[in-house]
Amino acid sequence: MKRYEPSRDSSIRLSDGRALAYAEWGDHEGRPVFFFHGMPGSRSFVPDPDAAAEEHVRLISADRPGMGRSDPQPGHATGDWPADLVALADALGLDRFGVVGWSAGTCYVFARAAVIPERLTGAAATTSAAAMRYLFDQDEEIREQLIDDDEREILAILHEQGREAAERRLADEAAEWVRGIAEHPEQMVEGGDSGDEWFLEDADRKAAFELMAETYQATAAAMAKLRETDLAWIAGDRSVTAAERAGAVLLAAAGEFRIAHAFLSGNRADQGLRTALTTVAALERGLQAAPTEHAALWGAMNLVGAVLAIRANAEDVARDCMRKAEQAAQRIGEDRNDFHTEFGPTNVALHAVSVSVELGDAGEALRRAATIDASGLSTERRASLLIDVARAYGQRRKTAEAVRTLQEAESLTPEQVRNHPLVREMVRDLLRGERRSVHPDLRALARRVGVLPETAR
Repeated sequence: MKRYEPSRDSSIRLSDGRALAYAEWGDHEGRPVFFFHGMPGSRSFVPDPDAAAEEHVRLISADRPGMGRSDPQPGHATGDWPADLVALADALGLDRFGVVGWSAGTCYVFARAAVIPERLTGAAATTSAAAMRYLFDQDEEIREQLIDDDEREILAILHEQGREAAERRLADEAAEWVRGIAEHPEQMVEGGDSGDEWFLEDADRKAAFELMAETYQATAAAMAKLRETDLAWIAGDRSVTAAERAGAVLLAAAGEFRIAHAFLSGNRADQGLRTALTTVAALERGLQAAPTEHAALWGAMNLVGAVLAIRANAEDVARDCMRKAEQAAQRIGEDRNDFHTEFGPTNVALHAVSVSVELGDAGEALRRAATIDASGLSTERRASLLIDVARAYGQRRKTAEAVRTLQEAESLTPEQVRNHPLVREMVRDLLRGERRSVHPDLRALARRVGVLPETAR
C-alpha cells in the first residue's frame, strides 16, 4: 500500500496559545483548498494527494482541536472552527480559498460557508450524511446505487419492525466492529483503502492498543454529549479492553471514566455509580505514592461519582465523593487535563456548585459560585456555571436574578442554554411561580427555549 508524505508538516500558535497542526499536499503553487478530515481522523489523511498535484491544487489539511497534534479547546463547538481556519489562512498568506469536507468533516464546511463566505472560492461536502439523505429522498435509482446489501437489510428492519429494532441492529454491528478492531487493530491498515495509514503508523503492539484506547475514549465522549448512550458505552468498553491489552492501567481507568459518563448521559445512575465507585476503589490502592496523573484521575472519578450519587438519591455518597475530589484537587494544586478529564481545583469548585444545587442547598451553591474566577474558563463551562447559579436563584424564587443569569449564559452559548433540559424545567417552574403577571424577560426566554410557543403573548 502506498504511503504518502506531506510536502509540509507544521503548526502555528493561535491567539489563545493553542497549537494548530496542519499538513500540505499537492502543488504548493496551486489553488489553495482546505481539507477537513472525518472522525476519527487527522491532518495525515487525505484521499488522493497525487490527484491534488495533477489538478494543481494546494491541499491543506489541519487537525481540529484535540486531534492529532492540535491542542484541545475546552467547550469546542462547530462554530468555533472558522476562527481557527482564518488564523491559519492568514498565517499562510491566503486571502481566499476553497474548503472540502470528508464524512464528519462536512459539517465544518457548512459552518465555514455560513460564517466566512467572503473568504471562500468554493465549498464541497463528500460522503456527507446530509447530502446522502438528500439523494436518498430525491432519486430512487441513485439510492439503490449508494446502498449495499447490509444497508438494505437495515432499511427493511426499519420499515417492518420499527426504529428501535433497527437501532438495536446497528448497535450490535457497531459493537462487533469495535470488538474486531480492538482485537486486531492492524486490520485498520492491512487490506484497507489507500489513505488508511493515517490511523496507525506505529507497528508496535503496545502503542497501537494505546492509540486505539484513546480513540475510543474520544468517541465515547462525543457520543455521550450527543446522548447516544449505547454507542458511548460500547466505545468506552472497547477502550478499556484496548488499554488492558496495552498494559496501561490508568488508561483503562480513564475508559471506565467514559463509561460512567455514558451511564450519566443515559440516566442510568445506579449502573454509573457502581462503575465510578469500583474504579475509585481500584485507584485508591497505592494512591499515596502514585504520580500526579493517577491522583487527578482518582479525583475526576470521584467528581462523576458525586453527580451520579445525587441522581441515585445517595446524598451521603455524593458528599463523600466531593470530599475526596477536594482532597485530590488540594494535592495537585493546579488545573490539569490528564486523560482529557479537565480535573483540578476549578473543576472541583464548579462541581461543588452543581452538587449543592442538586441537593437543594441554594445558599451554599451561590456562596461557592461567588468564589470562582470564571475569567479563564471556556465559554461552555462558564455557561454551565451560570445555569447552575440560575437554578440556585430559581430555588430561592428570585425570578429576576434567575432570568438575568440565564440571559448571560445564553449570550455565551445560545444552543447549550436553549436545548438544556434543566433550563427548560427551571423556566417552566418559574412560569408556574408567577402568580399575577409574568416577568416579560421570562416570557421571552420561555419562547426561546421552547417552553412557550413563538406566538405566545
